[in-house]
Amino acid sequence: MNSNIPRIILLLILQTVSFGFPLNEKEQDCVSEHHLNIANVELWNIQPIIPEDNVEMVKYMTCYWKKLGYQKENGEIDFVKLSEVVHEDLKNRFHADCLHIVAFIVDNCKQNLDAHTDGLRAVKMWNCLNIYAENLF
Repeated sequence: MNSNIPRIILLLILQTVSFGFPLNEKEQDCVSEHHLNIANVELWNIQPIIPEDNVEMVKYMTCYWKKLGYQKENGEIDFVKLSEVVHEDLKNRFHADCLHIVAFIVDNCKQNLDAHTDGLRAVKMWNCLNIYAENLF
């Protein structure tokens, strides 16, 4: 076995933690449209919790969620579409159908969406979904 393989894997892990993941086309569009710092977005884009006072990520999240259809142009969250995505993610992670868990998570997160901007609403929903998903399993 090549002794450089563990070093290469460690380097890739450190690079991902230090620099984040490269952005896809829709993500890059949001960075360009809002003149955001790409390094900041790449770094925070891989985090399960985004600080609500991170102005760039608040702008980024609403732009990206609107491009994906998770948030409507009027700022309203499309809970049906979001539930489908969460369900697919959990099903892939845990190899089980967990519609009842998704309904529980989304219903509880709906209760915490008191936000005065579209971006803050998206960030609060993101944070809540991740907190529930991580704590339930």
